[in-house]
Amino acid sequence: MFDLYLLLTAIVILGSLAVAYRKTSDPLSPLVTFTPMLLYVYVYHPYVIQEQLENYFRRPTDLEQVLIVNLISLAAFCAGASHFRRFAGDAQRFQILDVDVSPRVRKRFLNLSLVLATAATLSFWWLVDQSGGPMRMLYHPKPFLASATGYIGEMPMVTYPAILLLAAAWQGQRLNFGRFLIAFYVASPQIAWAVLGKRRGTIFLILAMLGAFWYVVRNKRPNWKIIIGGVGCLGLLLLFVAASRSGNADTLNDTLSGQLLSEGDEFVSAAATILASEYNGHHYWGLRVFAMFLVRPIPSFLWETKWQDLGLEWMVSQPGLCGMTTLQWQQAVGFDPALGTAGGFVADAYLEWSWAGAIACYGLGFFFSWLWKKWVAEGGVWTAIYVEAMILAIYLPSQSLGAWAYRFALLAVPTAVLFRLLIPKKSAPRQVIPPMHFPASST
Repeated sequence: MFDLYLLLTAIVILGSLAVAYRKTSDPLSPLVTFTPMLLYVYVYHPYVIQEQLENYFRRPTDLEQVLIVNLISLAAFCAGASHFRRFAGDAQRFQILDVDVSPRVRKRFLNLSLVLATAATLSFWWLVDQSGGPMRMLYHPKPFLASATGYIGEMPMVTYPAILLLAAAWQGQRLNFGRFLIAFYVASPQIAWAVLGKRRGTIFLILAMLGAFWYVVRNKRPNWKIIIGGVGCLGLLLLFVAASRSGNADTLNDTLSGQLLSEGDEFVSAAATILASEYNGHHYWGLRVFAMFLVRPIPSFLWETKWQDLGLEWMVSQPGLCGMTTLQWQQAVGFDPALGTAGGFVADAYLEWSWAGAIACYGLGFFFSWLWKKWVAEGGVWTAIYVEAMILAIYLPSQSLGAWAYRFALLAVPTAVLFRLLIPKKSAPRQVIPPMHFPASST
Protein backbone atom coordinates (compact mmCIF):
# COMPACT_ATOMS: atom_id res chain seq x y z
CA MET A 1 0.00 0.00 0.00
CA PHE A 2 2.92 2.35 0.70
CA ASP A 3 4.09 2.24 -2.94
CA LEU A 4 0.53 2.55 -4.20
CA TYR A 5 -0.10 5.76 -2.28
CA LEU A 6 3.18 7.21 -3.54
CA LEU A 7 2.27 6.26 -7.10
CA LEU A 8 -1.13 7.93 -6.77
CA THR A 9 0.53 11.03 -5.35
CA ALA A 10 2.94 11.18 -8.30
CA ILE A 11 0.05 10.74 -10.76
CA VAL A 12 -1.86 13.59 -9.12
CA ILE A 13 1.13 15.94 -9.27
CA LEU A 14 2.19 15.10 -12.84
CA GLY A 15 -1.41 14.95 -14.09
CA SER A 16 -2.11 18.39 -12.64
CA LEU A 17 1.04 19.74 -14.28
CA ALA A 18 -0.05 18.35 -17.66
CA VAL A 19 -3.53 19.86 -17.33
CA ALA A 20 -2.17 23.23 -16.21
CA TYR A 21 0.39 23.41 -18.99
CA ARG A 22 -2.20 22.40 -21.57
CA LYS A 23 -4.47 25.21 -20.39
CA THR A 24 -1.81 27.89 -20.30
CA SER A 25 1.23 26.78 -22.34
CA ASP A 26 3.05 28.85 -19.76
CA PRO A 27 6.34 27.66 -18.25
CA LEU A 28 5.86 30.19 -15.46
CA SER A 29 2.53 28.90 -14.18
CA PRO A 30 2.71 27.84 -10.51
CA LEU A 31 2.70 24.06 -10.93
CA VAL A 32 5.71 24.11 -13.25
CA THR A 33 7.78 25.49 -10.38
CA PHE A 34 6.16 23.36 -7.68
CA THR A 35 6.25 19.99 -9.46
CA PRO A 36 9.97 19.14 -8.98
CA MET A 37 9.82 20.11 -5.30
CA LEU A 38 6.58 18.24 -4.59
CA LEU A 39 7.80 15.11 -6.38
CA TYR A 40 11.03 15.04 -4.39
CA VAL A 41 9.53 15.78 -0.96
CA TYR A 42 6.33 13.74 -1.20
CA VAL A 43 7.24 10.91 -3.61
CA TYR A 44 10.94 10.26 -4.19
CA HIS A 45 12.23 10.84 -0.66
CA PRO A 46 9.56 8.74 1.10
CA TYR A 47 10.15 5.98 -1.45
CA VAL A 48 13.91 5.70 -0.80
CA ILE A 49 13.58 5.77 3.02
CA GLN A 50 10.56 3.49 3.40
CA GLU A 51 12.57 0.50 4.66
CA GLN A 52 13.99 2.56 7.51
CA LEU A 53 10.71 4.14 8.54
CA GLU A 54 9.74 1.07 10.56
CA ASN A 55 12.41 2.15 13.07
CA TYR A 56 10.26 5.20 13.84
CA PHE A 57 6.70 4.14 13.02
CA ARG A 58 6.03 0.55 14.02
CA ARG A 59 2.37 0.45 12.95
CA PRO A 60 1.95 0.31 9.14
CA THR A 61 -1.46 1.96 9.54
CA ASP A 62 0.27 5.09 10.88
CA LEU A 63 2.27 5.55 7.70
CA GLU A 64 -0.78 4.83 5.59
CA GLN A 65 -2.65 7.60 7.40
CA VAL A 66 0.21 10.02 6.73
CA LEU A 67 0.32 9.10 3.05
CA ILE A 68 -3.46 9.51 2.74
CA VAL A 69 -3.22 12.97 4.31
CA ASN A 70 -0.44 13.84 1.85
CA LEU A 71 -2.40 12.51 -1.12
CA ILE A 72 -5.63 14.34 -0.28
CA SER A 73 -3.90 17.59 0.62
CA LEU A 74 -1.69 17.62 -2.47
CA ALA A 75 -4.66 16.77 -4.71
CA ALA A 76 -6.50 19.73 -3.18
CA PHE A 77 -3.48 22.03 -3.64
CA CYS A 78 -2.99 20.99 -7.27
CA ALA A 79 -6.71 21.39 -7.99
CA GLY A 80 -6.63 24.90 -6.55
CA ALA A 81 -3.47 25.76 -8.49
CA SER A 82 -5.10 24.71 -11.79
CA HIS A 83 -7.76 27.45 -11.94
CA PHE A 84 -6.45 29.43 -14.87
CA ARG A 85 -6.76 29.86 -18.59
CA ARG A 86 -4.70 31.34 -21.38
CA PHE A 87 -4.98 35.12 -21.77
CA ALA A 88 -4.78 36.89 -25.10
CA GLY A 89 -2.09 39.52 -25.42
CA ASP A 90 -0.33 38.63 -22.19
CA ALA A 91 3.08 39.81 -23.36
CA GLN A 92 2.76 42.77 -20.99
CA ARG A 93 3.16 40.50 -17.98
CA PHE A 94 6.87 41.38 -17.65
CA GLN A 95 6.20 45.07 -18.11
CA ILE A 96 6.44 46.75 -14.72
CA LEU A 97 6.51 50.35 -15.98
CA ASP A 98 4.79 51.93 -18.97
CA VAL A 99 6.91 52.30 -22.08
CA ASP A 100 6.57 56.10 -21.95
CA VAL A 101 7.43 56.41 -18.28
CA SER A 102 9.57 59.45 -17.60
CA PRO A 103 13.26 59.22 -16.62
CA ARG A 104 12.25 60.92 -13.38
CA VAL A 105 10.07 57.96 -12.38
CA ARG A 106 12.81 55.48 -13.27
CA LYS A 107 15.21 57.48 -11.13
CA ARG A 108 12.77 57.25 -8.20
CA PHE A 109 12.86 53.47 -8.48
CA LEU A 110 16.65 53.44 -8.70
CA ASN A 111 17.13 55.77 -5.73
CA LEU A 112 14.69 53.88 -3.50
CA SER A 113 16.31 50.59 -4.48
CA LEU A 114 19.69 51.93 -3.34
CA VAL A 115 18.22 53.27 -0.09
CA LEU A 116 16.64 49.92 0.74
CA ALA A 117 19.81 48.07 -0.25
CA THR A 118 21.88 50.29 2.03
CA ALA A 119 19.50 49.72 4.94
CA ALA A 120 19.62 45.96 4.30
CA THR A 121 23.42 45.98 4.06
CA LEU A 122 23.98 47.96 7.25
CA SER A 123 21.51 45.88 9.26
CA PHE A 124 22.91 42.60 7.93
CA TRP A 125 26.53 43.34 8.79
CA TRP A 126 25.50 44.69 12.19
CA LEU A 127 23.72 41.38 12.82
CA VAL A 128 26.81 39.47 11.68
CA ASP A 129 28.97 41.48 14.07
CA GLN A 130 26.56 40.82 16.94
CA SER A 131 26.62 37.11 16.09
CA GLY A 132 30.39 36.73 16.43
CA GLY A 133 31.73 38.05 13.15
CA PRO A 134 31.94 36.66 9.62
CA MET A 135 34.76 34.15 10.21
CA ARG A 136 32.98 32.52 13.12
CA MET A 137 29.80 32.22 11.08
CA LEU A 138 31.66 30.89 8.04
CA TYR A 139 33.13 27.96 9.97
CA HIS A 140 29.96 27.21 11.92
CA PRO A 141 27.90 24.48 10.15
CA LYS A 142 24.58 26.29 10.68
CA PRO A 143 24.97 29.77 12.16
CA PHE A 144 22.18 32.07 13.30
CA LEU A 145 21.89 35.83 13.20
CA ALA A 146 21.37 37.37 16.62
CA SER A 147 18.96 40.30 16.77
CA ALA A 148 17.95 42.72 19.50
CA THR A 149 14.62 43.39 17.81
CA GLY A 150 12.55 41.58 15.22
CA TYR A 151 12.49 44.62 12.95
CA ILE A 152 16.28 44.77 12.64
CA GLY A 153 16.38 41.01 12.19
CA GLU A 154 13.96 41.19 9.25
CA MET A 155 15.56 44.25 7.64
CA PRO A 156 17.93 42.26 5.33
CA MET A 157 14.81 40.83 3.64
CA VAL A 158 14.14 44.20 1.99
CA THR A 159 16.95 43.19 -0.36
CA TYR A 160 14.33 41.40 -2.47
CA PRO A 161 11.99 44.38 -3.02
CA ALA A 162 15.13 46.44 -3.70
CA ILE A 163 16.16 44.05 -6.50
CA LEU A 164 12.70 44.29 -8.08
CA LEU A 165 12.72 48.09 -7.85
CA LEU A 166 16.09 48.04 -9.61
CA ALA A 167 14.70 45.76 -12.32
CA ALA A 168 11.81 48.18 -12.84
CA ALA A 169 14.20 51.13 -13.12
CA TRP A 170 16.27 49.43 -15.82
CA GLN A 171 13.60 47.47 -17.66
CA GLY A 172 14.16 47.55 -21.41
CA GLN A 173 17.69 48.93 -21.00
CA ARG A 174 21.03 47.27 -21.53
CA LEU A 175 22.91 45.82 -18.56
CA ASN A 176 26.48 47.14 -18.73
CA PHE A 177 29.33 46.47 -16.31
CA GLY A 178 28.48 49.42 -14.07
CA ARG A 179 24.89 48.23 -13.70
CA PHE A 180 26.08 44.72 -12.87
CA LEU A 181 28.13 46.20 -10.03
CA ILE A 182 25.11 48.12 -8.74
CA ALA A 183 22.97 44.99 -8.94
CA PHE A 184 25.62 43.07 -7.01
CA TYR A 185 25.63 45.74 -4.32
CA VAL A 186 21.85 45.63 -4.00
CA ALA A 187 21.84 41.83 -3.75
CA SER A 188 25.00 41.60 -1.60
CA PRO A 189 23.34 41.14 1.85
CA GLN A 190 21.53 37.98 0.74
CA ILE A 191 24.51 36.74 -1.29
CA ALA A 192 26.71 37.15 1.79
CA TRP A 193 24.16 35.38 4.01
CA ALA A 194 23.91 32.52 1.51
CA VAL A 195 27.70 32.06 1.78
CA LEU A 196 28.10 32.62 5.52
CA GLY A 197 24.90 30.94 6.66
CA LYS A 198 24.85 28.00 4.22
CA ARG A 199 21.04 28.35 4.37
CA ARG A 200 19.23 26.43 1.66
CA GLY A 201 16.28 28.79 1.67
CA THR A 202 18.46 31.86 1.23
CA ILE A 203 20.48 30.25 -1.56
CA PHE A 204 17.31 29.35 -3.46
CA LEU A 205 15.77 32.80 -2.89
CA ILE A 206 18.70 34.88 -4.03
CA LEU A 207 19.52 32.74 -7.09
CA ALA A 208 15.87 32.65 -8.14
CA MET A 209 15.51 36.39 -7.60
CA LEU A 210 18.62 37.17 -9.64
CA GLY A 211 17.24 34.99 -12.43
CA ALA A 212 13.94 36.89 -12.26
CA PHE A 213 15.85 40.18 -12.26
CA TRP A 214 17.63 39.17 -15.48
CA TYR A 215 14.45 38.26 -17.33
CA VAL A 216 12.45 41.26 -16.09
CA VAL A 217 15.14 43.73 -17.16
CA ARG A 218 15.40 42.08 -20.58
CA ASN A 219 11.59 41.77 -20.81
CA LYS A 220 12.03 38.17 -21.87
CA ARG A 221 10.19 35.00 -20.84
CA PRO A 222 12.19 31.85 -20.03
CA ASN A 223 10.99 28.57 -21.54
CA TRP A 224 9.80 25.54 -19.59
CA LYS A 225 13.13 23.71 -19.98
CA ILE A 226 14.93 26.54 -18.20
CA ILE A 227 12.34 26.60 -15.40
CA ILE A 228 12.29 22.83 -14.81
CA GLY A 229 16.05 22.51 -15.27
CA GLY A 230 16.76 25.49 -13.06
CA VAL A 231 14.58 24.26 -10.21
CA GLY A 232 16.10 20.79 -10.53
CA CYS A 233 19.68 22.09 -10.46
CA LEU A 234 18.88 24.32 -7.52
CA GLY A 235 17.43 21.32 -5.72
CA LEU A 236 20.64 19.34 -6.22
CA LEU A 237 22.69 22.33 -5.08
CA LEU A 238 20.63 22.60 -1.91
CA LEU A 239 21.08 18.88 -1.20
CA PHE A 240 24.83 19.32 -1.65
CA VAL A 241 24.84 22.30 0.73
CA ALA A 242 22.90 20.34 3.34
CA ALA A 243 25.35 17.45 3.01
CA SER A 244 28.46 19.65 3.14
CA ARG A 245 27.34 21.20 6.43
CA SER A 246 27.87 17.82 8.13
CA GLY A 247 31.48 17.60 6.93
CA ASN A 248 30.92 14.04 5.68
CA ALA A 249 31.74 13.46 2.02
CA ASP A 250 29.31 10.55 1.83
CA THR A 251 26.32 12.48 3.23
CA LEU A 252 24.95 13.57 -0.17
CA ASN A 253 24.94 10.02 -1.49
CA ASP A 254 23.41 8.78 1.77
CA THR A 255 20.68 11.41 1.55
CA LEU A 256 19.78 10.63 -2.06
CA SER A 257 19.82 6.89 -1.43
CA GLY A 258 17.88 7.06 1.82
CA GLN A 259 20.71 5.69 3.95
CA LEU A 260 20.82 8.71 6.25
CA LEU A 261 17.72 9.02 8.41
CA SER A 262 17.00 10.58 11.79
CA GLU A 263 14.22 12.27 13.72
CA GLY A 264 15.22 15.47 11.90
CA ASP A 265 14.34 14.10 8.48
CA GLU A 266 11.61 16.16 6.81
CA PHE A 267 9.32 13.20 6.13
CA VAL A 268 9.81 11.75 9.62
CA SER A 269 9.13 15.17 11.14
CA ALA A 270 6.01 15.67 9.00
CA ALA A 271 4.65 12.20 9.75
CA ALA A 272 5.28 12.62 13.47
CA THR A 273 3.51 16.00 13.47
CA ILE A 274 0.44 14.57 11.74
CA LEU A 275 0.27 11.52 14.00
CA ALA A 276 0.97 13.40 17.26
CA SER A 277 -1.58 16.12 16.55
CA GLU A 278 -4.18 13.48 15.63
CA TYR A 279 -3.43 11.27 18.64
CA ASN A 280 -3.64 14.18 21.10
CA GLY A 281 -6.48 16.03 19.34
CA HIS A 282 -4.13 19.00 19.23
CA HIS A 283 -5.12 21.57 16.59
CA TYR A 284 -5.18 25.38 16.59
CA TRP A 285 -8.08 26.15 14.22
CA GLY A 286 -6.55 29.38 12.92
CA LEU A 287 -5.06 30.75 16.15
CA ARG A 288 -1.49 30.52 14.89
CA VAL A 289 -2.47 32.27 11.65
CA PHE A 290 -4.08 35.08 13.66
CA ALA A 291 -0.98 35.38 15.83
CA MET A 292 1.40 35.30 12.88
CA PHE A 293 -0.17 38.16 10.95
CA LEU A 294 -1.91 40.33 13.54
CA VAL A 295 0.03 39.78 16.75
CA ARG A 296 3.62 39.15 15.67
CA PRO A 297 4.04 42.59 13.99
CA ILE A 298 3.15 44.34 17.28
CA PRO A 299 6.41 45.45 18.96
CA SER A 300 7.20 43.55 22.14
CA PHE A 301 7.69 46.74 24.14
CA LEU A 302 4.03 47.56 23.47
CA TRP A 303 2.80 44.08 24.41
CA GLU A 304 5.46 42.16 26.30
CA THR A 305 3.29 39.13 27.11
CA LYS A 306 1.59 38.76 23.74
CA TRP A 307 2.64 35.13 23.20
CA GLN A 308 1.80 34.11 26.77
CA ASP A 309 -1.60 35.79 26.59
CA LEU A 310 -2.44 33.74 23.47
CA GLY A 311 -1.08 30.53 24.97
CA LEU A 312 1.53 30.37 22.20
CA GLU A 313 4.72 30.98 24.16
CA TRP A 314 6.04 27.70 22.76
CA MET A 315 6.36 29.40 19.34
CA VAL A 316 9.23 31.42 20.81
CA SER A 317 10.73 29.01 23.36
CA GLN A 318 10.14 25.53 21.83
CA PRO A 319 8.86 25.83 18.26
CA GLY A 320 9.82 22.26 17.37
CA LEU A 321 7.34 20.77 19.86
CA CYS A 322 4.33 22.38 18.11
CA GLY A 323 2.76 23.20 21.48
CA MET A 324 2.75 19.59 22.74
CA THR A 325 4.75 18.19 25.65
CA THR A 326 7.49 15.61 25.27
CA LEU A 327 5.22 13.13 27.05
CA GLN A 328 2.51 13.67 24.43
CA TRP A 329 5.05 13.10 21.66
CA GLN A 330 6.33 9.93 23.32
CA GLN A 331 2.83 8.55 23.76
CA ALA A 332 1.89 9.33 20.15
CA VAL A 333 4.99 8.31 18.15
CA GLY A 334 7.52 7.04 20.68
CA PHE A 335 10.18 9.73 20.19
CA ASP A 336 10.73 13.46 20.60
CA PRO A 337 10.88 15.69 17.50
CA ALA A 338 14.24 17.11 16.50
CA LEU A 339 14.42 20.80 17.28
CA GLY A 340 14.82 23.15 14.34
CA THR A 341 13.08 20.90 11.81
CA ALA A 342 9.82 21.35 9.93
CA GLY A 343 7.66 18.98 7.93
CA GLY A 344 6.25 21.10 5.11
CA PHE A 345 2.94 22.79 4.44
CA VAL A 346 0.78 19.65 4.40
CA ALA A 347 1.75 18.64 7.95
CA ASP A 348 1.54 22.25 9.08
CA ALA A 349 -1.99 22.60 7.68
CA TYR A 350 -3.00 19.35 9.39
CA LEU A 351 -1.60 20.58 12.71
CA GLU A 352 -3.65 23.74 12.34
CA TRP A 353 -6.96 22.41 10.98
CA SER A 354 -6.89 18.59 11.19
CA TRP A 355 -8.46 17.02 8.05
CA ALA A 356 -9.80 20.43 7.11
CA GLY A 357 -6.20 21.30 6.34
CA ALA A 358 -6.90 19.92 2.86
CA ILE A 359 -9.29 22.85 2.36
CA ALA A 360 -6.49 25.21 3.39
CA CYS A 361 -4.20 23.52 0.84
CA TYR A 362 -6.83 24.04 -1.85
CA GLY A 363 -7.11 27.70 -0.87
CA LEU A 364 -3.33 28.05 -1.06
CA GLY A 365 -3.23 26.56 -4.55
CA PHE A 366 -6.16 28.74 -5.63
CA PHE A 367 -4.29 31.81 -4.34
CA PHE A 368 -1.31 30.97 -6.55
CA SER A 369 -3.54 30.55 -9.61
CA TRP A 370 -5.34 33.83 -8.83
CA LEU A 371 -2.02 35.59 -8.43
CA TRP A 372 -0.85 34.17 -11.75
CA LYS A 373 -3.99 35.52 -13.48
CA LYS A 374 -3.47 38.98 -11.98
CA TRP A 375 0.12 38.97 -13.18
CA VAL A 376 -0.68 37.80 -16.71
CA ALA A 377 -3.67 40.12 -17.12
CA GLU A 378 -2.25 43.30 -15.59
CA GLY A 379 1.53 43.09 -15.21
CA GLY A 380 2.89 46.10 -13.34
CA VAL A 381 3.19 45.61 -9.59
CA TRP A 382 1.69 42.13 -9.95
CA THR A 383 4.88 41.10 -11.75
CA ALA A 384 6.88 41.92 -8.63
CA ILE A 385 4.39 40.30 -6.27
CA TYR A 386 4.17 37.09 -8.31
CA VAL A 387 7.96 36.83 -8.45
CA GLU A 388 8.12 37.22 -4.67
CA ALA A 389 5.46 34.56 -4.13
CA MET A 390 7.23 32.06 -6.38
CA ILE A 391 10.79 32.53 -5.13
CA LEU A 392 9.45 31.89 -1.62
CA ALA A 393 7.74 28.69 -2.80
CA ILE A 394 10.60 26.57 -1.50
CA TYR A 395 9.44 27.27 2.07
CA LEU A 396 6.16 25.42 1.50
CA PRO A 397 7.42 21.84 0.98
CA SER A 398 10.57 22.34 3.07
CA GLN A 399 9.27 24.27 6.10
CA SER A 400 5.67 25.30 6.69
CA LEU A 401 2.71 27.28 5.46
CA GLY A 402 3.40 29.95 8.07
CA ALA A 403 7.07 30.26 7.04
CA TRP A 404 6.00 31.03 3.46
CA ALA A 405 3.03 33.24 4.31
CA TYR A 406 4.87 35.44 6.78
CA ARG A 407 7.78 36.07 4.44
CA PHE A 408 5.43 36.69 1.51
CA ALA A 409 3.53 39.31 3.50
CA LEU A 410 6.83 40.83 4.59
CA LEU A 411 7.82 41.32 0.94
CA ALA A 412 4.51 41.83 -0.88
CA VAL A 413 2.97 44.49 1.37
CA PRO A 414 5.95 46.91 1.20
CA THR A 415 6.28 46.22 -2.53
CA ALA A 416 2.65 47.12 -3.20
CA VAL A 417 2.93 50.28 -1.08
CA LEU A 418 6.19 51.41 -2.67
CA PHE A 419 4.93 50.88 -6.21
CA ARG A 420 1.77 52.79 -5.37
CA LEU A 421 3.80 55.71 -4.09
CA LEU A 422 6.39 55.73 -6.87
CA ILE A 423 4.22 55.33 -9.96
CA PRO A 424 2.08 58.37 -10.80
CA LYS A 425 -1.54 57.72 -11.72
CA LYS A 426 -2.26 57.79 -15.44
CA SER A 427 -5.42 57.66 -17.42
CA ALA A 428 -3.65 56.54 -20.62
CA PRO A 429 -3.71 52.82 -21.45
CA ARG A 430 -0.63 50.69 -20.96
CA GLN A 431 1.77 50.15 -23.82
CA VAL A 432 3.72 46.97 -24.23
CA ILE A 433 7.52 46.91 -24.31
CA PRO A 434 8.52 44.53 -27.10
CA PRO A 435 11.05 41.85 -26.14
CA MET A 436 14.62 43.04 -26.61
CA HIS A 437 16.88 41.34 -29.14
CA PHE A 438 20.58 41.75 -28.59
CA PRO A 439 23.26 41.13 -31.17
CA ALA A 440 24.96 37.75 -30.91
CA SER A 441 28.27 39.39 -30.04
CA SER A 442 26.84 41.07 -26.94
CA THR A 443 25.65 37.89 -25.23
